Amino acid sequence: MNTHVIIMAGGKGSRMRSKLPKVLHTIAGETLIRRVLNAVQSIDNSPTIIVGYKAEEVIRSTGEEHHYVFQEEQLGTGHAVSLALKQLDGRAIDRLVVVPGDHPLLSAETLLELVATYAETEATIVLGTIKVPDFEDWRASFVEMGRVVRDEDGNVLRLVERKDASPTELAVTELNVSFYCFNFAWLCEYINELSNANAAKEYYLTDLIGIAKKQGKKVMAVTITRTEEGFGVNSPEQLAYVEAYLLKMQS
Repeated sequence: MNTHVIIMAGGKGSRMRSKLPKVLHTIAGETLIRRVLNAVQSIDNSPTIIVGYKAEEVIRSTGEEHHYVFQEEQLGTGHAVSLALKQLDGRAIDRLVVVPGDHPLLSAETLLELVATYAETEATIVLGTIKVPDFEDWRASFVEMGRVVRDEDGNVLRLVERKDASPTELAVTELNVSFYCFNFAWLCEYINELSNANAAKEYYLTDLIGIAKKQGKKVMAVTITRTEEGFGVNSPEQLAYVEAYLLKMQS
């Protein structure tokens, strides 16, 4: 099977309180997106990178050898992927992996597991999740993440963004880390069914899980045992925490 990767790197990262694009902040001497690229090489050595804010700086940092898609308006993850699919139309792609460019602890092992699960189960969508006991202490930043809603048999039903979650859904401690593997042909056919009827008025990639489930398609979740891979960097405090964690692990 032919696998292609999209890396989401178009956001400004306003909470970083910096003029630098979020993905170009560094941890232990390497940019966030370079660390993601290092992991992605395990399944695709020529990924597509979605750029937006100060795109020329991101391209200069990551190199001309990659494919780039420019997202002028930040209308959500679903919108960003739809732009990339227009460029990828006609390519011989079987499965499409989508990851954020601001998760520097993403591992090659996790990406390989997502792809292997897709192949073994013939699922339409495979997503990565983490489970935490609570949102206390070092897990506090995870409270911002979307919740994984399952049915009584344990099957994934849908993903709910925090802004749209009910109190019951907010209590769920299985979280979406925004690592996905899609059936490429299915994604191309149904990406335009996404709606921005939500609190953020954005097109969420996560809504594709609900669409697939309504069609009776198989959606699988891979529980990532290394919880730290779920750390996304959205603020200077989170950047400092992830860097301290990484340096501690390397010592």
